Amino acid sequence: MMKRNLLIGLVVFLVIFSFVAEVSAQKVVAKLQGGRMILRLEPEESVRKKITVINDNDVLMNIELTVSGDLEGDIELEEDGFVVEAGERKDAYFIIKAPKSAGTTESKINVKYTTTGEDENSVGLAAVIIVITSGEGLDVEVDD
Repeated sequence: MMKRNLLIGLVVFLVIFSFVAEVSAQKVVAKLQGGRMILRLEPEESVRKKITVINDNDVLMNIELTVSGDLEGDIELEEDGFVVEAGERKDAYFIIKAPKSAGTTESKINVKYTTTGEDENSVGLAAVIIVITSGEGLDVEVDD
């Protein structure tokens, strides 16, 4: 009888513990619109572009943006952080400047989604930006 009560108590504890663990581990979903761009620019040409950060989660998300890659110093974010309400989306604008010389570069805008509250969870995505810079009299062909 004692073993049976102990076993029942253990099963109840495990069921309650697994329920509590499941509730506290919040799943974070990350989505971007405009997550891959190929830009054909003249040397030192600047353009303003955007990516759209989508929050398909049931909670408010803190968004952090960083830049990496070949043109890291030539991409200016208009905002490097903001909040997106549950079920909402927000455009993140940036200005990118092509290099002086002809060629192809690849850069990224890294987007970190973080939940708020006690149980912070994060997930990240990156928007890939390929810039093809052509010089005068130089044709660059790219397979799309």
